Amino acid sequence: MDVRNGVNLAKQGQFEEAVSLLDQAYQSNRNAFNSWDLFFYAKSLKKVGRLKESVQLSKQLYEEAPDFQANANMLSWSLYRLYISPNRKEKVEEVIMVKTANFIVNSVKQEQYSAYERTVLTMVKYFKNKANTNQQQLLYWVSKLDPTKLSTETNTITDSEGIKRELASPLEEYYTAKIKALFEMKNYPECLTISTEAFKKISKFHYDNDIWLRSKAAIAKGELGRVEEGIRELEEIVKEKDHWSLYYEIFKLYLKLGNTAMAREKGAYAVLAQGGEYKHKKNLLIKFGYLLEEEKQHKEALMLYTFAKEVIKENGWKDMQSLNERIALIEREIGKVNKGYRNELFSFLQTIKLQTLPKGIGTILKVLPNGKAGFISGDNGQQYYFRIKNLKGKPRPGVKEHVHFYIMESFDKKKQRQSYEAIEITKV
Repeated sequence: MDVRNGVNLAKQGQFEEAVSLLDQAYQSNRNAFNSWDLFFYAKSLKKVGRLKESVQLSKQLYEEAPDFQANANMLSWSLYRLYISPNRKEKVEEVIMVKTANFIVNSVKQEQYSAYERTVLTMVKYFKNKANTNQQQLLYWVSKLDPTKLSTETNTITDSEGIKRELASPLEEYYTAKIKALFEMKNYPECLTISTEAFKKISKFHYDNDIWLRSKAAIAKGELGRVEEGIRELEEIVKEKDHWSLYYEIFKLYLKLGNTAMAREKGAYAVLAQGGEYKHKKNLLIKFGYLLEEEKQHKEALMLYTFAKEVIKENGWKDMQSLNERIALIEREIGKVNKGYRNELFSFLQTIKLQTLPKGIGTILKVLPNGKAGFISGDNGQQYYFRIKNLKGKPRPGVKEHVHFYIMESFDKKKQRQSYEAIEITKV
């Protein structure tokens, strides 16, 4: 009688009362419980916060009736909360998390009521964001998902600062992770195929995912011998996203072509670009140094090498013997760099960066309300967007002041068209 009453209470959502009866009944006569009774008992334990006991009971029931889908689904969610969820209460070792996730995907289907999809997407995110991750492991988890069953709907959250943010859809998470894994594993043909598929399936991307996916596709083309096509695409992307890593990829592709003049220019852009700590630019500094050394610009090469060596030391990394040998060789010829060499190096790189850009002259028209950007009215009748960081001098030029500037091709995201941006703005 206590079993029937307890189950009825659970069905009515009165879980505390249900547990009180079902605890007694289970201790008295476990055989009085059928599969559905055990299911509602486990559910009630879960609802009153006795999650580990609920899991233990659900596991016993699963072993007895593995095809009882309602129990398997509930068990999957309980295991997810205990061992996989980013919001879990206790720290869990990776080996336990992986074992649990594998149990879940082997026990339930990718459907609305199971924790299958949430589990796999959480594992995907974990391995995608893990430092020095195993890309095979990432691809393993991504491959557990059927993309035709993934939603394109997004969710909106309010962050700790009270700002509403729209999250990527499950389908977008799937494609970004799969393309990343394929790219890092140098499976460039498949990377291109999946990239094309992603842009057909997803109309709106988040966190600049569209830019990074397009850049991976462009780099993949370069690696497959379509170097000029890869460069053209990256040159368009960098107009939308002024990021050092994109210039670095263009730099490397120009080296593939043997176009050292353009490689120099893009290398300068990459080193000077804001965003990205210098520890991320170590390989760029060294490769750029090799290029300048080959061109007999030993002083500038030495400055880049020295910069890279300092970055290595600052981050506590192991010395690179080959780098030390290059530095020693040049120092024997021309001596060491001076203490203020970085300013000299940046000036040299700035000259390279600006030498091919057209110049402009005009008047600062306005600064936008956010204080981060504004517009210049050129003497040629053209308006140019600028970012506050590109106002140079002390004090910086202000509204209505006449200025010189350089003109870069850019991209207007709001109007979705090519535009022009003023940089290195100084008073006339």
